[in-house]
Amino acid sequence: MGGIVSITVGACSGGGGGGGGGGGPTTPPPPVRMLSWTADAAPGSQTVYLEIRDLSTPDEFILQIRVSEVADLYGVALDVVYPSNALEFQPDDTDAGDFFPANDTFDTELQIVEEPDGRLIIGYTRLGEVRGRTGSGLLLLLRFTTTADGSSDISIENRLAVDREGTPVPTTWLGGTVQVQR
Repeated sequence: MGGIVSITVGACSGGGGGGGGGGGPTTPPPPVRMLSWTADAAPGSQTVYLEIRDLSTPDEFILQIRVSEVADLYGVALDVVYPSNALEFQPDDTDAGDFFPANDTFDTELQIVEEPDGRLIIGYTRLGEVRGRTGSGLLLLLRFTTTADGSSDISIENRLAVDREGTPVPTTWLGGTVQVQR
């Protein structure tokens, strides 16, 4: 009978019983990789605004220049200002949206000059004897890669919106803040 007790005791007391682990300190998980966008305000009527819709990777993003409820908008001139020590503009991946060309029916002209201090000087207009566009939509897509973690303001300066007669149109311009954790 003593043999049964010793087997039972041996089975219950051996084995190390889970937990505890490898004997060293636990390594904390790596920081969460993330990209987020906070707009300066919600766009209203007659507004040109910046937006990032795809937040899936903190390594790059597409900055969209959009319009909300504009009337007779024929052209825009603006500077997009960003921190060049944290973001890098990728000029080869710039693409026009579908708002000005109106389904490729009308010609447009787009000019972008990149300044080394983090400034994109943009001019974008319809061409010819056509009306300005009315409505909401996408003007431009600008791709950026991220080069540093942190919070970066992206703003619009030196701005002008004109109608088909070349008359300035009172317009609200909105930027925002991108937060990067790579």
